[in-house]
Amino acid sequence: VWFDWIAPSAGTVTVTLCDTVHVDPKIAVYAGSGCPSAPAIACNDDACGTKSEVTFPIVHGAHYSIQIGTRPGTPGATDASFRIRVTPPPTACGY
Repeated sequence: VWFDWIAPSAGTVTVTLCDTVHVDPKIAVYAGSGCPSAPAIACNDDACGTKSEVTFPIVHGAHYSIQIGTRPGTPGATDASFRIRVTPPPTACGY
């Protein structure tokens, strides 16, 4: 499954499937929207047990393509979800 996500701010984002699905998922993220033309900027399989999570820097307003799937030959999930957590960069004063 593919998702097009637009970063609401600059900083770092974590996309997690930990504790949100009942299958063994994989995740990959690509810069831009549509069919990827470059390698993934982040990918993971089994960050938290058999679930997946990625963290990567983001640019305000940029599009990111998020691909979520399972191992070939394994059934997909019909009730899966994921969480996105954005952490803004520190201010110039550090707080």
